[in-house]
Order: sequence, then structure tokens, then C-alpha cells
Amino acid sequence: MNETPEQLTYSAAMAELEALVKKIEQEEIPVDDLADKVKRAACLINYCKKRLKSTEDEVRTVLDGLSAEDLTVPRESMGENRNGCA
Repeated sequence: MNETPEQLTYSAAMAELEALVKKIEQEEIPVDDLADKVKRAACLINYCKKRLKSTEDEVRTVLDGLSAEDLTVPRESMGENRNGCA
């Protein structure tokens, strides 16, 4: 599961990282492969951190573009699509 960053999703990276950590903790990785696995784990951690930061920035940009009035949803419209948004 060594996708390039263009092919990697956050969920896939986290799943691979969790699997690596589990194998390292359970000492299932041969010493000869350990350094490579730790490097891969570091790469995955960096990818996830960058992806989270990018998503946070995108969300902040969207929210900054909204007024306080846009953020207040009347009770009668709860559950309905407003402005065609899903």
C-alpha cells in the first residue's frame, strides 16, 4: 500500500499507519525492514498532518466568507436543502 501522495487519501494513509504501528508494537517487522517501515510511517504522518492543515484552511476560508446571518439556520429550514447545498 505504498501509493504516491497523488493517489493517497487521508483514510488510506491512516489505515496504513495504524497497521504499521500495530506491526511495530507487536514486533512483527524484521529488524532488517524496521528502518524502512519507520520511514514510511514518518512519511504517512507528515502527509496526514499536511492534509489536516489543508482541510482546516479550506474550512476556515469557507466560514470566513459567511456572515453571522448565514450561520444562523431557522428551525423551520432544518433538514431542508438551503440554496441548493447538499
